[in-house]
Amino acid sequence: MFDFFDSLPTWLLLLGFVVAALIVVFIVFRSVWRVAEPNEALILSGLSRRNNATAEGLDFKIVTGTGTVVIPGLQTVRALKLSLYETALDVTCVTTQGIPVIVRGVVIFKIGDTQPFIANAARRFLGQQDQMTGQVYNVFEGHLRSIIGSLTVEEMIRERDKLASKVREASGTEMEKLGLVVDSLQIKDFEDPTGYITNLAKPHIAEVQKNARIAEATNNREASEREAEAAAQISAAQSGSQIRQSRARAEAERVHAEAAQAGPLADATARQQVVVQETEIAKLEAARQEQRLNATVYKQADAAYRPYGCPATAECCQLATTQREPWLWPVEWELLLQAKGGQVPAARTDGGCPFLEADGKRCSVYAARPFGCRTYFCHRVQGPAREPIEAVAALSARLERVSQTLDADCAGPRPLLVWAREARQSDAPHPARVPEALP
Repeated sequence: MFDFFDSLPTWLLLLGFVVAALIVVFIVFRSVWRVAEPNEALILSGLSRRNNATAEGLDFKIVTGTGTVVIPGLQTVRALKLSLYETALDVTCVTTQGIPVIVRGVVIFKIGDTQPFIANAARRFLGQQDQMTGQVYNVFEGHLRSIIGSLTVEEMIRERDKLASKVREASGTEMEKLGLVVDSLQIKDFEDPTGYITNLAKPHIAEVQKNARIAEATNNREASEREAEAAAQISAAQSGSQIRQSRARAEAERVHAEAAQAGPLADATARQQVVVQETEIAKLEAARQEQRLNATVYKQADAAYRPYGCPATAECCQLATTQREPWLWPVEWELLLQAKGGQVPAARTDGGCPFLEADGKRCSVYAARPFGCRTYFCHRVQGPAREPIEAVAALSARLERVSQTLDADCAGPRPLLVWAREARQSDAPHPARVPEALP
């Protein structure tokens, strides 16, 4: 073996010794060299040179963001984590009004990055960093109780950010002594065991609900008025169209009859023309009388009661509940049939007026409603006594005169449900007798 080494060149032996020495040096260096992680500080004690920032009564070295040599047996190194920590706050406090409240929040903190903060934290928490959350809770618990004790509940709720700022300022000195800095303090919630906060909000909630109900009622009233106006315009247009169609058909029939009939049929044609003209005159007269009913009775009744405002609740239409139902003259019944296209609505199971819509909240013939519906109001506006009895009686008498003018043989008014029941029992169709000129 020695002969082998003797046979090697001297330069090669020297090179091998140098490489071996470098390897040994590298291994020894790796064993004594410690590097601090980005989120930690190395606290080196023992045979060391003190940092200038920690020279006051401390004999250890702080290493952050770099490495250091640790001599085994002569020096000890321990890590101090600089990561974020979080502690939840659940503190029972009493306000200046004597009202107990439970304050819930969260504190996010960490050891400060500067040498003085790390030195303070190392003296207190090195090797026991799990105790930091308890210390921070105790600091903030005391300051929360002190500051909330000088506030009212209203101030505490209204100025939550200001409360958090005051607590951070008050705890700043103590946190600095502990080597800690607060990244965030959030007041999350207030719990009121006495119900004071809930009762505090009730007047505002009631005011908002009242305004919402008023707005809804106003919108419903305006919608009803516009629907009635639209229905009246549609009815007027349909009436004019029907009249024009009737005249066009009559003219066409006349021309056809004149072309088809000659000689001996001339007299029959003339008689037919007379009949047609009489029919048209009768229709126009009926329409004129109908407009008279609308102008002299319905519109005046509406004008007399318009200042009081119907709440549009359909309570007065629940005939079984109110035990009241309007009495209709024949012409008023014809108006209702005309508004429904000659169809008699089925009886309602809840005892309400058969002319209510399916939801029972809106009249389907509001524009053509009879005199009784126009002059009766529910208990919300104290019934028909809104106008003097003489005014109501005068309108009622005028309605009777107009009705008898339209039909001199009519026996008088009848209850609404009687009209509807007899109309359903009859097999005959129920066409509207007058043109579609609704009030």
